[in-house]
Order: sequence, then C-alpha cells, then structure tokens
Amino acid sequence: MLELLNEWFASFTVFAKSNPVVSGIVSLWGLGVITFIFKKIPGQLWHMFVKQFTVRVVINGGDEAFINLMKWYQETGKSNNSRTLRLTNGKGESKEILSAGYGNHYFWFNNLPFKLVRKKEEGGTTEKVRESIELITIGRSQDKLKRILEASNPFFDSTKMTKVYRWEHNLFWSLSHDQLVRSLDTVILPHKIKVNLVNHLKVFKADRDWYESHGIPYRTGLCLYGPPGTGKTSLVRSICGLDSRDLYILNLGCMTDEHLEEAMVSIKENAVVLIEDIDSFKAANKRITDDKVGIDTSLTLSGILNAIDGVSGSNGRIIIITTNKLDAIDPALLRPGRVDLKLELGYLTKETAISAFISFFPEYKIPKFRLREKLTPAEFQSIVMQFKDKPKDVLDLISLHDS
Repeated sequence: MLELLNEWFASFTVFAKSNPVVSGIVSLWGLGVITFIFKKIPGQLWHMFVKQFTVRVVINGGDEAFINLMKWYQETGKSNNSRTLRLTNGKGESKEILSAGYGNHYFWFNNLPFKLVRKKEEGGTTEKVRESIELITIGRSQDKLKRILEASNPFFDSTKMTKVYRWEHNLFWSLSHDQLVRSLDTVILPHKIKVNLVNHLKVFKADRDWYESHGIPYRTGLCLYGPPGTGKTSLVRSICGLDSRDLYILNLGCMTDEHLEEAMVSIKENAVVLIEDIDSFKAANKRITDDKVGIDTSLTLSGILNAIDGVSGSNGRIIIITTNKLDAIDPALLRPGRVDLKLELGYLTKETAISAFISFFPEYKIPKFRLREKLTPAEFQSIVMQFKDKPKDVLDLISLHDS
C-alpha cells in the first residue's frame, strides 16, 4: 500500500508541474478530505502532531536572507500563483513590483510541498512595519530548508542556524523552529558596546575551570535595555551564533513558580535563555507592600530568583533579560551574579548611523547631514529595505531638515 502511495505521489508531482489548475483542484480536494478526517482530533494533539512531522525556519525582515528569498520567489515565478499580493513602489522607482503578500502561500520545490507565511507586526511604539517569513515543509530533516536557502542565496552557510525552543503547555520544551544566525557585525551598535559584550563572553567561556575550582556557579546573565526597535532581539540572535548555542524562550506570563523551576531544570547545557520584556511581568517589578500586590499571583519574585540561582543553572548557561524600562525591574534581579553585564541599546547616534550607512552603501560618499532625533536601528533598516538601491533617498529620510 505504501509503495502504491509513493508511486501515485511521484506521478502526481510530475503531472502537477504541467497542469497547475487541475493539481490545484485536486490539492484542495485532498486538503478537505484531510481536514474532515482529523477534525475530531483535539487541537493540542493536532498541534503536537504537526510540530513532530514538519520542519520550519523563521527569517526576519532585517536579514539579507529575507530579501534574497523574496527576490528568488518572484524571479522563479512562484509568486505568480499567489492569491494575496503586495505592491512595492519605492520613491523614484520606474516600475511597480508585485510579490507575495501577507498570509499563507504554497509552492513546490525539489518535489516537496512548502508553505510560506509572510507576517507583519508593528515595531513596538513606532509606526514602522516589521516583517518576517516562516518556511514550513513536511519531514524532520533541516536539509530541505537548507537547500531552498542555498538556492535563493548561493553564499548561504547552512551551519549557521540556531534551534529555538519554547516551553509548551507547562510540560516540556518543544523545538519551535530553526533560526538564521545574525552576524554581530550586522547589528547596529556602538563600537564600545560590541567590544564590552565580546570581551565578557570570551572571558566567561575561558574561565570555566576557575568557576568550578572556586565553587562559583558557572553561568552569566545579561540585561539588554532600551526603547523598542533598538536591536535587542537581533543582538540575542548574534550571541547565540557566537558560540553555536541553542535558544530557549521563556514566557513568564503563563507560569507558576513550580513550572518555572521545571523549565529551568530541563534546559540543556551551554544554552541561551531569553526572557523578553521582563518589566511587563508583575513578579519582576520593584517590590511593594503585600496589601497593594495581593496574594493571587502564581509567579513570585522569589520563585524567579530561585530558578535563576538553582544548581541546574551552573552549566555554562547565559540568561538574557530584555526590558524597555530598566528602572521598573526589582534590583534583586539585577544584582551581580544574576546580571553581570548591562548593555543600553539606544537610538542611533551620528557615529552608528554613518557606520550602518557605510555597511549598506560602501561606495557612496556621504555628505554632511544632521541626523533625525530618536531614529531606531529598526526604522533605519526599514528605510534601507525600501530604497536599497537609492542611498541618496535613504540619507534624505534619516536627515533632519530645517522648516
């Protein structure tokens, strides 16, 4: 029976390439049959089943891979079958370009079906749109995804991928997706901050024997703080790539003290643990009297501190917390031993703006200009993506003009 299905699938694949309309009808019929068969399966069970038998990668809009993949998707004609389109018409461009819009798109590559999901989200408090692409296909091997990334970018290094895990249903860590490593050189940061970070991580990596010989837990903590869009998430990705570490993302909003302890105990060695926007969780805020807080919270500050300080954390782990409001965090979370390095990621300065501009347009001679106030790296990259062949337009949009 299995051989018969394999033969039918191979024949259908060949037929589909020459008869896209008929194959589309058959595919929709097949999807309806599958939906009917599995509609009674509980949602969580179906979600777990899909995760076990698919592999996926997420590419953020600020990555070069995002641009390369969308260009490849359009140039190979795969976007011709998309039912949702996006019109790109940058300032000064001579023609309009239609590409895959936000939502789900399906295509074939190397005789395998792929799902492309293009998403958007508001960039924090800014009005700039941040995008991402998620590629999904059947199977458990990463090779299928690596081949399509190599096809869209011949210089792609398939070894530079990070496994991203999320704590599922307060029971176990589940592999969410693979994520492209972002080079630290591409993160827009002041040179001093980069040097401090690299030196801290080098010393930490080299001093394992020293930690153990003195009975000090072998772990370190970082706090990245600053306004939204200043590169905190991008920097976390780079930190994972510096030493090929897996990333474990904790969402404290759905946890109790017991669940947090269980999650921390089951994290692998030499991992990066990320708690984003920690100031948004009541348990991490500055302590106030019990009558103001109440006693109904299931996650407490002492529970967070115990999980961080636990013996299981002494295995080369790097804990990273991010926040937009450093002053809102309880000082107990920030003391040395829990947080050993604080890095402020702010708006672009003249120095960082020029450095970032040169990295995108190395041949362009930059004239004198005045930088706009409160321009984030995310906003700058969004402008570059819109006008990637027009450095003069980019410079004009990041400059401050007299009224």
